[in-house]
Amino acid sequence: DVDMPVMSGLDLCKQMRTMPLHAETPVIFVTSLSDFNTRAQSILIGGVVDLIGKPFPFLELGVKALIYLYRGKC
Repeated sequence: DVDMPVMSGLDLCKQMRTMPLHAETPVIFVTSLSDFNTRAQSILIGGVVDLIGKPFPFLELGVKALIYLYRGKC
């Protein structure tokens, strides 16, 4: 999520990107903050591959997760 109590998801993702093991780990935010500014920030921090706005159908999350798993195998 983008909005977490101790550290924002954006900050967490920035920290992940500094770690070689997670430099290219796909990140999908599931958040109620799905406005244009949040979407733009999530892209600019370096590699958030997707953002799903709440509320969302669980099928959407499942399909997106399968897409990224499939891409990793190709």
